[in-house]
Amino acid sequence: MNPLRRLLDLFSSVRFGIVLLFLLFVYSGIGSAGLPLRFAIWEPGAWTAVRMWRGLEMTEYEWFNWWPFFVLVALTCLTIIVTTIRRIPFSTVNLGVWMVHTGLILMSLGCVYYFGTKIEGDVPLARARLVITPPGGPSVTMRAMPGHEATATTSEGPWRFQVIDTDPNWELLSGPDKGQTAYAVKIMVQSPRAMFIRQLLAGYPEFTEDMIRSNDASQPWARAVKQIGQPLVDDALVMELAPDAQSHFWVMDSASLYMREVARQPDGTTTPLTPWIERPIEGLPRYREYIEREQEVWLPQGDDAVSTGPLNLHVPPEAPNDPLADEPLHITSYLPYAALESRVVPGGTQLNPVTTIRLDTSSGRGVTHRMFAFDENPTSPDPSLMRFVWIEDEREMDRMVSTDGPRLRIGVPAANVEIDADITDLVEVDPDTPWTPVEGTDVEFRVRRVDDGLRIRGRKLDMARVEIRNGNRTWLRWVFDDPSLNGDFPIDGPTDSHVAGDRVVDESVTTTYLPMGGPPAPVTLVSGPGEDQLRLVNDLLGGTPQVIDVPVNEPIVLGPEVTMVVEEYDAQARIEERPRVIARRARQPKAGGQLSMIKVRMPEAKRQAWLSYHHYPFEDRNDTLIRFRYRPTIITMPDGRTIEMLYSRTTAPLPSQVELTGFDIRSHVGGFTGEVSSVLNWVSRVRFEDEDGDELGQVSVNDPRERQGFWYFQSQWDPPEAATAAGQVSSRGLNYTILGVGNRNGVWTMLAGSILSVIGMIYAFYVKPMIKRRRAASVYRTLQETTS
Repeated sequence: MNPLRRLLDLFSSVRFGIVLLFLLFVYSGIGSAGLPLRFAIWEPGAWTAVRMWRGLEMTEYEWFNWWPFFVLVALTCLTIIVTTIRRIPFSTVNLGVWMVHTGLILMSLGCVYYFGTKIEGDVPLARARLVITPPGGPSVTMRAMPGHEATATTSEGPWRFQVIDTDPNWELLSGPDKGQTAYAVKIMVQSPRAMFIRQLLAGYPEFTEDMIRSNDASQPWARAVKQIGQPLVDDALVMELAPDAQSHFWVMDSASLYMREVARQPDGTTTPLTPWIERPIEGLPRYREYIEREQEVWLPQGDDAVSTGPLNLHVPPEAPNDPLADEPLHITSYLPYAALESRVVPGGTQLNPVTTIRLDTSSGRGVTHRMFAFDENPTSPDPSLMRFVWIEDEREMDRMVSTDGPRLRIGVPAANVEIDADITDLVEVDPDTPWTPVEGTDVEFRVRRVDDGLRIRGRKLDMARVEIRNGNRTWLRWVFDDPSLNGDFPIDGPTDSHVAGDRVVDESVTTTYLPMGGPPAPVTLVSGPGEDQLRLVNDLLGGTPQVIDVPVNEPIVLGPEVTMVVEEYDAQARIEERPRVIARRARQPKAGGQLSMIKVRMPEAKRQAWLSYHHYPFEDRNDTLIRFRYRPTIITMPDGRTIEMLYSRTTAPLPSQVELTGFDIRSHVGGFTGEVSSVLNWVSRVRFEDEDGDELGQVSVNDPRERQGFWYFQSQWDPPEAATAAGQVSSRGLNYTILGVGNRNGVWTMLAGSILSVIGMIYAFYVKPMIKRRRAASVYRTLQETTS
């Protein structure tokens, strides 16, 4: 038989078509639901996601954009076409079948076109961007977000600006729009001459005004127009709210490396020398761990252990101005759920006492703490109840068990006089503190202040600042508990706790500071002076503190109902930071790649770094959005250059420039309470600008908007947030919106195919039987006429 005829017979076989449809069904079911591992398929753990297996690592979209799916669709369409042409003659009776088959072909073509060209992501839009130009200085810009701050250097000194508040619903009290609301931004301004607050209203620059300090305690800030007769303290300072227009969006389920050259500043910050340069990462895994060396990460143990595999992805440069164009970059590790974590490990070479203790109560409750001896500001456990310290010599231990107050030992060798005087009065508290004479000499003294627990050049010291007078000469002496560190200065000398260089001491007067006795906390663990010495000073019972040697892993009774066990102690521990792989049972499926990390290796430069995922590659801290990370990794290259590197998503251009003009919350009855449950809908008012001109529109959750082939829909918003840490600024919310962006190519083709198939089925099941009945009736009548 002719091979072509055999092939045509195969593709016109109904059985072959049924096999292809079955394979399509299986392929789609595995991609969407997974593969059942046991008979009880209704149980949650009965299915495994095949597309997430190592070696595949696909999203559902990628699964249906893979070549096996296209091959099955193509074979199915070819079978339909050949079968229809060879087996179903084109006629009025068969018109319905032809329409159904044509509709299926159209749907298949539309499906291939849809998945083959599909792109989706999101774009963040802030309500406004601050543009500030101080007199005689450069302009600075930042997004209008509570807490953002910037500094501009001018010839007369630095200008500092900080956004201290935003109000999305500031009510206008005058003007033609009285009663309407506007977006208000308050900026704290510290100029070389004054400090004031400037308020800006989006869309209403004529209402810009300043507030200055007042003498009214009930209203510490008052409008400048009422205090000085004019609305602005310094009208040479130009501040405006500009649109935060965006011309790019960030593609969903993509990955890119961003890098740029920066210059380090004395304060530790960096200044970009080049813009972010992007290198897309192709083939990055999504769901499984790939680790180059397991010693570089903290892996979960036991039942939470994870399997790992090798990875080596080359990331070539694409931009001509890539700062590392001659440096090959390789991704050698990927962690889908991880976070950097510092842990104490043995094997250090420097003194760094660390201990782990467990406190147990008689009721069976227990808590574990890790304590660092050189942590000057411990937070756990409560430092007013328990401390861990290091001592240099036994004199510090003697002082802990002493109940004496602070004293000054002062002597005059020429007169063979030395006395110990209690320190009860301080000059900084009472400037009229009287002078205390040293009997039998002309020397007098008084204590200005005391500073216990200083840490100077890694050493813990106690110091008193003492004014000394001998005849007509008066000077200031810093008196330490170690007299070899004492130093004399003019009476109005330095007040810093550290003075570099040699110190001169008048040896006619000797001094030693004897700090206050007693432990720093009721329960104090003491390490030293020997590295293997660990003792407990217990002052819970009152009286003289008790000193107890502390063995590891043996309980010690602290009180009637509390015992303590030192589980670990190391005098030379070192702190090591590694990525910690989050155990599977603790993972949040909705987090996606938000918690992922990659390791970048530069073999020629012999550099490597772990990078945490960033949802957006912000330009700097003043470009960030609330609740989004910005922590680029800094790498010093062998040639001395400093490179910042960041792991984020791939950018793609928008056909239209988009900006946010307003944001509304439509709430249920009772109004917006701050909780999501009270929100009925989120509405972003946006402006599109492209070659076709400008267009204003609204985008909400269930009402997307199309522009130039892209659809925009409401994705995320900025809810109110209270300050939870020192230095953090609270936010009223509604400072930005995040719009989802995506195309829908092929949708109309699929819709047309669906409509045509439905019409064809109606024709096949209703019209075709009518035609056949009429034809049968016609034949029957003809036969009757013939026989009669």
